[in-house]
Amino acid sequence: MGPSFSLWLYRLRAWARAKPRAQALGETADTFRPARPSGPLIWVHSGTDATATQSHELIRVADENNPDLEFLITGHTAGAAPDDAPPMIQQDTPDDTPAMARLFLDHWRPDACIFFASALCPALITEAYSRKIPLFLIGDNPLEAGLADAGLRSSLAQALLQRFRHVFAVSSELAAHFGRHGAPDRKVTLIGPLSQGSTALPCDDAALRNLAHMIAGRPTWLAADVAQSEDDLIVSAHARTARLSHRLLLILEPDLPERGPELAASLRAADWHVALRSDDDPIEDDTQILIADRSGELGLWFRLAPVSVMGRTFHVADGPDPFLPAELGSAVVHGPRTNAHAAHYARLTAAKAACAVEDTKSLSKTLTRLLSPENSAAMAHNGWDVSTAGAVATETVVRHLLATLGNPEAA
Repeated sequence: MGPSFSLWLYRLRAWARAKPRAQALGETADTFRPARPSGPLIWVHSGTDATATQSHELIRVADENNPDLEFLITGHTAGAAPDDAPPMIQQDTPDDTPAMARLFLDHWRPDACIFFASALCPALITEAYSRKIPLFLIGDNPLEAGLADAGLRSSLAQALLQRFRHVFAVSSELAAHFGRHGAPDRKVTLIGPLSQGSTALPCDDAALRNLAHMIAGRPTWLAADVAQSEDDLIVSAHARTARLSHRLLLILEPDLPERGPELAASLRAADWHVALRSDDDPIEDDTQILIADRSGELGLWFRLAPVSVMGRTFHVADGPDPFLPAELGSAVVHGPRTNAHAAHYARLTAAKAACAVEDTKSLSKTLTRLLSPENSAAMAHNGWDVSTAGAVATETVVRHLLATLGNPEAA
């Protein structure tokens, strides 16, 4: 079955499925609200949770480069826009039928469209192409992954690929995949994963300067968002490591701030010299552990500590995003349970920007190595590259998009 015939058959089946519903509802272009804005309109279809933040970041960067643009976003994640996102029109994805595609495009008349390969709408793509609307594809998955009709996937994917003006592949493997499906090299750009927006946590600059002065160059590490079941592991690793680094300071951030006073009391009872952040205790020369039990200060600790151990990755699996310390220049160490942010951990590990440990002994050994400024700085540099690399990819897509708006006939 040829690609063009597959696409024709898909649209025929979609038309047959939709006809009774359209007749019952009497659908017209008035189905869509609000009115189309007057300026150039960019339509982004994300379609899945995984691409929602990338879509919003694309829109933010495009808006920064051209404030005259208007934006339409579709997909079931449309309501997830961050508070600081530029204004955008949010719509549910219309039924992917020829009739609804015509109504949708009659109403919105987008000047360019961006689709993700993980969420394709063949009827909408075909109708947009027939109207000579520039179509761009973010190649985040093989084409077949975004198609529901298993019987037509391979040939349908080839037909759809021909409708896109340019393909942005997030990996070399996917770039090769699009080439095998007929995309010429000049229409495929390898960009890597898109940015999900800056995750940089804020901090109080005055507090940062004051704490940096109190620490005064002491070797320091952070255990962030530590579950109660992980307290002993963290403190034991600190005791073991401190044998070789007598001025070593541990910043221990409990997962629940209210645990701070009790944790400080138990550590003092075990002869540790402890400062409690919620009591504004100063960091003295003999302070061994700072209990960081004040809410909203994680950005402060990631900036101060050259090494961050991610809590809730040893005995539970819902710790913080490792891109948070990586983006602020802290080397990342974690336990075996990284399911909550598996993709980010995988990227950091591949770039030698994160270390996995299992227990007190392996954590202490890793800390001893990373307390060498050369080692922690190398890891931190790799982590910063990985956590911010998506910004370049997003800028590349936006640059192509804006060039096309300036020259709609450009290939």
